[in-house]
Amino acid sequence: TIHTFPLAQWSETIDYAFTRVLFRLCVPFFLMITGYFLIDGALEDKKKLVKQTKKIVILYAISTIIYLPIMVYNGYFENFSLWLFLRELFVDGLYYHLWYFPASIVGLWLLYFALKKFQLKTILIACMGLYLVGLLGDSYYGFFVNNSVFKGFFDFVFTLSFYTRNGLFYAPMFLSIGYFVKKKKNVDVKKSAILGLVFTGAMMVEGMFLYRLGVPRHTSMYLFLVPASRYIFEALMGTEPRSNVFFRNVSSWVYIIHPFFIVAVHFFSRIVHMEFLFQNNFINFTLVTISSCAFSFVVAFFYEKAREKSRLKARMK
Repeated sequence: TIHTFPLAQWSETIDYAFTRVLFRLCVPFFLMITGYFLIDGALEDKKKLVKQTKKIVILYAISTIIYLPIMVYNGYFENFSLWLFLRELFVDGLYYHLWYFPASIVGLWLLYFALKKFQLKTILIACMGLYLVGLLGDSYYGFFVNNSVFKGFFDFVFTLSFYTRNGLFYAPMFLSIGYFVKKKKNVDVKKSAILGLVFTGAMMVEGMFLYRLGVPRHTSMYLFLVPASRYIFEALMGTEPRSNVFFRNVSSWVYIIHPFFIVAVHFFSRIVHMEFLFQNNFINFTLVTISSCAFSFVVAFFYEKAREKSRLKARMK
């Protein structure tokens, strides 16, 4: 949704409100789910974290291979820079949405080592401090860009990472919230749901206020994104949902593959001389969503079948 701007033809302001503000709740949920289900086990057995890291690296490698042809077509390697390549490989992601993989790896290991030495309360405060620094380099950037000290600091930061939405300033905050919610007892689901909606509304006001002022450098981080994410997630986890491997794989593949289908729809519309399929944002969004979901369900289905076959062979041995 964020990358197709489905409502832009009717209203850029409304589209911005949804894609650049409201739907910024999505990625924190991925991170909070990881923190909720993984950190506890990782603290007891480091091998679980190593295993999860390997899974992320494999997914990242597969994703990079998928997008290599598009990168070549776009001329990525024409003016090749080793420094830029390494920065994108280990920090920003080699394609624009793949930043999530290095960010989650860095965030997980930072949190793991921190929890070995400090209490969760201390870590949450530290993560919030890092998030606030990142916030200044993201949606609040324009307020302070004329300050030489501020600009000098972030000029340096942006040589190491193009955005502050990364494994240092962004991921630890939401991973630690996931772990915090896991440890919290006696969750008042109704209260958390109400607070989640209140803070989501506050985030919408904040995001649109910043938009009107024209100060964001990027739009991944908002002040009220943290409490909004926390309370909505807390309300959902308070219902004690079960982890479903199939739908977890579907959601992962939708995230990985949707930019590929954005490009595919663009190419197809040009080949068949039906440019409106790409130029009409809502039609483009619909086609990308359907194709991404269909592909992801197929991949998840065959992956599940392969796992069942593997388990069956293991039992027979």
